[in-house]
Amino acid sequence: MKQRLEQEELAVRSKNDPSSSNILNTNALAQTLDTSAMSTLKHRVVNTDYLHLAILIVLIKTYLQQTN
Repeated sequence: MKQRLEQEELAVRSKNDPSSSNILNTNALAQTLDTSAMSTLKHRVVNTDYLHLAILIVLIKTYLQQTN
């Protein structure tokens, strides 16, 4: 939410001051890329956690079947 507000503020500033628009656009792009990279990383971590959980469940089920 804070990043969106900053990006909107940068957009307003770039409209008012064309001399600084390149710097502001670069900063907004860097923030957007950073946010998307973190989002992708979080999804990968969650997917890895689910994979480990699935493997653990299969191992426990196999162990329980062998003991019975």
